[in-house]
Amino acid sequence: MWTKEPTYIVTKKSLVDPRLVKLFSKKVLWGKLTVVENSSTSLSSELAQKRAEKHLATLQNILGKKLKVLKQQLGIKDLQKLLVRKNRILLSVDKEEIRTITGLSDKITVLDINELYEDLRPEYLPGTELKVLVSKKGKEENEGIGYIEAGIKVVVTDGAEFLGKEIDVVVTAGIETNIGKMIFARPKYKEIV
Repeated sequence: MWTKEPTYIVTKKSLVDPRLVKLFSKKVLWGKLTVVENSSTSLSSELAQKRAEKHLATLQNILGKKLKVLKQQLGIKDLQKLLVRKNRILLSVDKEEIRTITGLSDKITVLDINELYEDLRPEYLPGTELKVLVSKKGKEENEGIGYIEAGIKVVVTDGAEFLGKEIDVVVTAGIETNIGKMIFARPKYKEIV
Protein backbone atom coordinates (compact mmCIF):
# COMPACT_ATOMS: atom_id res chain seq x y z
CA MET A 1 0.00 0.00 0.00
CA TRP A 2 1.02 3.66 0.11
CA THR A 3 3.73 4.81 2.46
CA LYS A 4 2.45 8.33 1.97
CA GLU A 5 -1.05 9.61 1.35
CA PRO A 6 -1.76 9.56 -2.41
CA THR A 7 -2.51 12.71 -4.37
CA TYR A 8 -5.06 12.31 -7.14
CA ILE A 9 -4.95 14.66 -10.10
CA VAL A 10 -8.17 15.24 -12.02
CA THR A 11 -9.03 17.59 -14.86
CA LYS A 12 -12.23 19.60 -14.80
CA LYS A 13 -13.43 17.50 -17.74
CA SER A 14 -13.42 14.33 -15.59
CA LEU A 15 -14.86 16.25 -12.64
CA VAL A 16 -18.19 16.32 -14.50
CA ASP A 17 -18.71 12.62 -13.71
CA PRO A 18 -20.64 12.17 -10.41
CA ARG A 19 -18.98 8.80 -9.73
CA LEU A 20 -15.80 10.63 -8.77
CA VAL A 21 -17.64 12.36 -5.92
CA LYS A 22 -19.12 9.03 -4.80
CA LEU A 23 -15.69 7.41 -4.63
CA PHE A 24 -14.43 10.12 -2.28
CA SER A 25 -17.62 10.35 -0.22
CA LYS A 26 -17.58 6.57 0.39
CA LYS A 27 -13.83 6.73 1.15
CA VAL A 28 -13.00 4.29 -1.65
CA LEU A 29 -10.50 6.94 -2.68
CA TRP A 30 -8.68 8.76 0.10
CA GLY A 31 -5.93 11.29 0.20
CA LYS A 32 -5.49 14.62 -1.52
CA LEU A 33 -7.16 15.79 -4.71
CA THR A 34 -5.76 18.40 -7.09
CA VAL A 35 -8.07 19.76 -9.80
CA VAL A 36 -6.33 21.13 -12.87
CA GLU A 37 -7.46 22.98 -15.95
CA ASN A 38 -5.93 21.82 -19.21
CA SER A 39 -6.60 23.44 -22.57
CA SER A 40 -6.69 20.12 -24.43
CA THR A 41 -9.30 18.69 -22.02
CA SER A 42 -11.47 21.74 -21.38
CA LEU A 43 -15.24 21.59 -20.87
CA SER A 44 -17.37 22.02 -23.96
CA SER A 45 -20.67 23.28 -22.57
CA GLU A 46 -22.07 25.58 -19.91
CA LEU A 47 -24.04 22.65 -18.45
CA ALA A 48 -20.82 20.61 -18.08
CA GLN A 49 -19.14 23.61 -16.45
CA LYS A 50 -21.99 23.97 -13.92
CA ARG A 51 -21.93 20.24 -13.13
CA ALA A 52 -18.16 20.34 -12.59
CA GLU A 53 -18.52 23.34 -10.25
CA LYS A 54 -21.27 21.56 -8.28
CA HIS A 55 -19.09 18.46 -7.88
CA LEU A 56 -16.15 20.62 -6.91
CA ALA A 57 -18.22 22.24 -4.13
CA THR A 58 -19.28 18.78 -2.86
CA LEU A 59 -15.68 17.57 -2.90
CA GLN A 60 -14.65 20.71 -0.99
CA ASN A 61 -17.11 19.71 1.76
CA ILE A 62 -15.78 16.15 1.82
CA LEU A 63 -12.04 16.83 1.56
CA GLY A 64 -11.65 20.29 3.07
CA LYS A 65 -7.97 21.34 2.98
CA LYS A 66 -7.05 18.17 1.09
CA LEU A 67 -8.61 19.66 -2.05
CA LYS A 68 -6.48 22.01 -4.13
CA VAL A 69 -7.61 23.77 -7.30
CA LEU A 70 -4.92 25.03 -9.67
CA LYS A 71 -6.35 28.14 -11.33
CA GLN A 72 -3.76 28.46 -14.09
CA GLN A 73 -4.06 26.30 -17.19
CA LEU A 74 -1.40 23.66 -17.47
CA GLY A 75 0.03 22.43 -20.73
CA ILE A 76 0.47 18.71 -21.31
CA LYS A 77 4.18 18.79 -20.39
CA ASP A 78 3.48 20.60 -17.09
CA LEU A 79 0.70 18.18 -16.29
CA GLN A 80 2.99 15.24 -17.03
CA LYS A 81 5.67 16.70 -14.72
CA LEU A 82 3.06 17.02 -11.97
CA LEU A 83 1.98 13.41 -12.45
CA VAL A 84 5.37 11.67 -12.47
CA ARG A 85 6.02 12.57 -8.84
CA LYS A 86 5.71 9.75 -6.31
CA ASN A 87 2.20 8.89 -5.08
CA ARG A 88 0.47 10.88 -7.85
CA ILE A 89 -2.42 9.29 -9.70
CA LEU A 90 -4.38 10.60 -12.68
CA LEU A 91 -8.13 10.06 -12.26
CA SER A 92 -10.03 10.11 -15.53
CA VAL A 93 -13.24 8.97 -17.19
CA ASP A 94 -12.06 9.63 -20.72
CA LYS A 95 -9.76 7.29 -22.68
CA GLU A 96 -8.77 10.08 -25.08
CA GLU A 97 -7.84 12.31 -22.14
CA ILE A 98 -5.73 9.51 -20.67
CA ARG A 99 -3.90 9.00 -23.98
CA THR A 100 -3.37 12.74 -24.43
CA ILE A 101 -2.02 13.30 -20.93
CA THR A 102 0.07 10.18 -20.45
CA GLY A 103 1.42 9.96 -23.99
CA LEU A 104 3.75 6.99 -24.11
CA SER A 105 4.93 7.41 -20.52
CA ASP A 106 4.72 4.38 -18.29
CA LYS A 107 5.82 6.53 -15.33
CA ILE A 108 2.31 7.98 -14.87
CA THR A 109 -0.13 6.04 -12.72
CA VAL A 110 -3.70 6.17 -14.05
CA LEU A 111 -7.00 5.15 -12.48
CA ASP A 112 -9.70 4.98 -15.17
CA ILE A 113 -13.01 5.43 -13.34
CA ASN A 114 -14.91 3.58 -16.09
CA GLU A 115 -12.65 0.54 -15.74
CA LEU A 116 -12.90 0.65 -11.94
CA TYR A 117 -16.70 0.67 -12.05
CA GLU A 118 -16.71 -2.12 -14.65
CA ASP A 119 -14.38 -4.22 -12.50
CA LEU A 120 -16.59 -3.72 -9.45
CA ARG A 121 -19.83 -4.54 -11.28
CA PRO A 122 -21.20 -7.88 -10.07
CA GLU A 123 -21.17 -10.82 -12.45
CA TYR A 124 -24.38 -12.76 -12.93
CA LEU A 125 -23.41 -16.09 -14.42
CA PRO A 126 -25.90 -18.80 -15.41
CA GLY A 127 -26.99 -20.64 -12.27
CA THR A 128 -26.70 -17.56 -10.02
CA GLU A 129 -29.73 -17.15 -7.76
CA LEU A 130 -31.28 -13.72 -7.21
CA LYS A 131 -34.34 -12.13 -5.66
CA VAL A 132 -36.24 -9.86 -8.02
CA LEU A 133 -39.49 -7.93 -7.79
CA VAL A 134 -41.48 -8.60 -10.96
CA SER A 135 -42.76 -5.10 -11.65
CA LYS A 136 -44.33 -5.39 -15.10
CA LYS A 137 -45.16 -7.75 -17.93
CA GLY A 138 -42.63 -8.27 -20.69
CA LYS A 139 -43.02 -8.13 -24.48
CA GLU A 140 -43.39 -11.88 -24.84
CA GLU A 141 -46.33 -13.80 -23.42
CA ASN A 142 -45.72 -14.98 -19.85
CA GLU A 143 -42.61 -12.79 -19.49
CA GLY A 144 -42.07 -10.69 -16.36
CA ILE A 145 -39.68 -7.77 -15.98
CA GLY A 146 -37.85 -6.68 -12.85
CA TYR A 147 -34.78 -4.65 -11.95
CA ILE A 148 -31.91 -5.22 -9.54
CA GLU A 149 -29.19 -2.89 -8.23
CA ALA A 150 -27.60 -0.47 -10.67
CA GLY A 151 -30.78 -0.59 -12.78
CA ILE A 152 -29.96 -3.96 -14.34
CA LYS A 153 -33.02 -5.29 -16.17
CA VAL A 154 -34.07 -8.88 -15.44
CA VAL A 155 -36.32 -10.65 -17.95
CA VAL A 156 -38.07 -13.54 -16.18
CA THR A 157 -39.36 -16.32 -18.45
CA ASP A 158 -42.75 -17.51 -17.08
CA GLY A 159 -42.62 -14.56 -14.70
CA ALA A 160 -45.82 -12.71 -15.67
CA GLU A 161 -47.86 -14.68 -13.13
CA PHE A 162 -45.67 -13.23 -10.36
CA LEU A 163 -46.48 -9.59 -11.17
CA GLY A 164 -46.05 -7.46 -8.04
CA LYS A 165 -44.25 -10.22 -6.13
CA GLU A 166 -40.61 -10.64 -5.14
CA ILE A 167 -39.45 -14.07 -6.22
CA ASP A 168 -36.31 -16.18 -6.30
CA VAL A 169 -34.96 -16.60 -9.82
CA VAL A 170 -32.10 -18.48 -11.44
CA VAL A 171 -30.03 -16.69 -14.08
CA THR A 172 -30.06 -18.46 -17.44
CA ALA A 173 -28.12 -15.90 -19.50
CA GLY A 174 -26.91 -12.32 -19.58
CA ILE A 175 -26.02 -9.86 -22.30
CA GLU A 176 -24.32 -6.48 -22.47
CA THR A 177 -26.23 -3.94 -24.56
CA ASN A 178 -25.42 -0.36 -25.54
CA ILE A 179 -27.62 0.81 -22.64
CA GLY A 180 -26.29 -1.62 -20.04
CA LYS A 181 -26.50 -5.17 -18.81
CA MET A 182 -29.62 -7.34 -19.17
CA ILE A 183 -30.18 -10.65 -17.39
CA PHE A 184 -32.48 -13.50 -18.40
CA ALA A 185 -33.80 -15.75 -15.65
CA ARG A 186 -36.48 -18.25 -14.74
CA PRO A 187 -38.37 -18.64 -11.46
CA LYS A 188 -36.53 -20.91 -9.04
CA TYR A 189 -39.79 -22.37 -7.80
CA LYS A 190 -42.92 -22.82 -9.87
CA GLU A 191 -46.20 -22.18 -8.02
CA ILE A 192 -48.49 -25.15 -7.95
CA VAL A 193 -52.04 -24.12 -8.72
